[in-house]
Amino acid sequence: MSAVVGAALVVAAPAVAQVLGPATPAAGHQALDSALRALRYPLRVEAGALHFERLRGVSFRGGASEADWLITQLALSNRIYAPYRSGRAPPPSAFHEAGRARETNMKRLFAERHREAEASRAALPKVLVKSGHLHLYRGLSPRTELYTLGNFLSELAVFHGLESLHLYALVDRPYVRDGWLGPFARAALPGEATLFDLRPLAGWARREEALDPNVRRLIMGYDVLVFLRDGAAGSLEDLRTPRFRWYPEPN
Repeated sequence: MSAVVGAALVVAAPAVAQVLGPATPAAGHQALDSALRALRYPLRVEAGALHFERLRGVSFRGGASEADWLITQLALSNRIYAPYRSGRAPPPSAFHEAGRARETNMKRLFAERHREAEASRAALPKVLVKSGHLHLYRGLSPRTELYTLGNFLSELAVFHGLESLHLYALVDRPYVRDGWLGPFARAALPGEATLFDLRPLAGWARREEALDPNVRRLIMGYDVLVFLRDGAAGSLEDLRTPRFRWYPEPN
């Protein structure tokens, strides 16, 4: 399912701001501003890391452990997105390692929450995960060739003797209609949402040599596709609050 790119920044940055302590408000907010600008500008990873280490020295209202966790996630985002923001052309291995770090972090964060839920109840918890399309495929991600969070969840369900359902959600947009997902857009019902059960197509997708590789990977990696006629793509405007700030500030 779709999500805003860079969700770690959107979620963690306001959270850090909310736990800044009153003892050093000016220094705290200055350190936070520098760290967030490090995420936005194409700084070297080492330069960005220095800003986050300075932020760790600030007094926080919510306690050091929560703040340290949030800062660690922000620093990790800086390292993960650095190859995409670099002014130079990084080697292909840099993108692979960034993707691996991202998938590994999502798996570890999920595992932490899942263990907490298991410890708080007798039965296994039911799980609903919303993430970017590329991260919930079963098997390898079609772009990074890494085993995804979705594959991790699928195998976890098998481990517990259960099943997982992987749902791919789309909104009606020109880039969808004109791209490799076009066959689904054209087959969708007019004026309403359409659900495609992909599971019966798996055998055909394996045999059909002329099938677009992207469509084949989608059918093999997901169970259901939902095409929304009246949906809207996500926007940072949907996250705007009185404390919302752009980094950098617009002119």
